[in-house]
Amino acid sequence: MFRFTAFVVLILCFSFALCTARAMAATADWVITINTKVVEPCLNYPNSKLNPLIRSSIYFEQNVLETSEIDKELQKRGAEPDIAIPQTLYEYLYSSHLRTVGMRRYKQLDVKPGTTGIIKVAISNSSYRQEEINAAGGAVVRIYLDLYLNKMPLRSIVVQKDAFDAFIQELQRHGFRTVTRMPGQLTQSVASLSIRSEPAGRQQLMNYGM
Repeated sequence: MFRFTAFVVLILCFSFALCTARAMAATADWVITINTKVVEPCLNYPNSKLNPLIRSSIYFEQNVLETSEIDKELQKRGAEPDIAIPQTLYEYLYSSHLRTVGMRRYKQLDVKPGTTGIIKVAISNSSYRQEEINAAGGAVVRIYLDLYLNKMPLRSIVVQKDAFDAFIQELQRHGFRTVTRMPGQLTQSVASLSIRSEPAGRQQLMNYGM
């Protein structure tokens, strides 16, 4: 009897976790992915001040979920339906020694204004890992401004667990400060970021200038 009960509890827990994961995924209307990579060989001549050169590749996508009853009613009144956007290259950012030194944009950020989403940061395991983390932090700040101008609220930033602490430190260099939100406490900040790890286990709230 005990084994049967434990088995039922295990199944219920697994089902709850699966539903929770689906619910969390459903909250993101769009996803922006930032991949960092060292450009080799490039500008690596003796005494070069731009070596290593890091390229941050930035992609966006919008997956429209099942149309809600409200959306259906709006479409009947003439509203345009949402269009799913496959993963699309947005721009390349080039950086070296804590500075952005170049940018090449390929598309406009055509995600629907007013929708919420997440940024996923993927950092390679090269010998220039810290430089890549610096580049990723700078790219996140620039993309955050793009999202703000396009009225696209950012729900969270997802970063690899083994790079979590270094990434937090990089955001601190850009003026963000870690905060602990107490129940019932109101925080005032020009910008707030919620950073979480992948795999799960770490989470940090940061405010700009606080």
